[in-house]
Amino acid sequence: MAPDGVSEVRNGGHAYEIPARRCYENAAIDPAYGSSNVSIFDLEVCYTTAGPPPGTTSGWWPGTLFGIDTIVLLVVVSAVALFVILAVWRSRRRRSEQETEREELDTGRG
Repeated sequence: MAPDGVSEVRNGGHAYEIPARRCYENAAIDPAYGSSNVSIFDLEVCYTTAGPPPGTTSGWWPGTLFGIDTIVLLVVVSAVALFVILAVWRSRRRRSEQETEREELDTGRG
């Protein structure tokens, strides 16, 4: 909260009103009190869930990356990673089998 007590500073110095001030300024006047300017406090009106300020993302997970939907990108990257892991595993397994065959041939000759 800023020193003036009515705004908070975010996003490069832009000030936004705190929720209590926005609630007070946007509250309807209660007609039961005539012209005395008594406001009606309505929790649903004052504290509704609003979107983020302009220029901010809606969370830590971006919607797109390089113009591609991030879920699609995540699936593709996961599939490629799995493919690489299986290829390395298969290569090592073949190498191990070839070494075992060589050892068997060498022991059979000797």
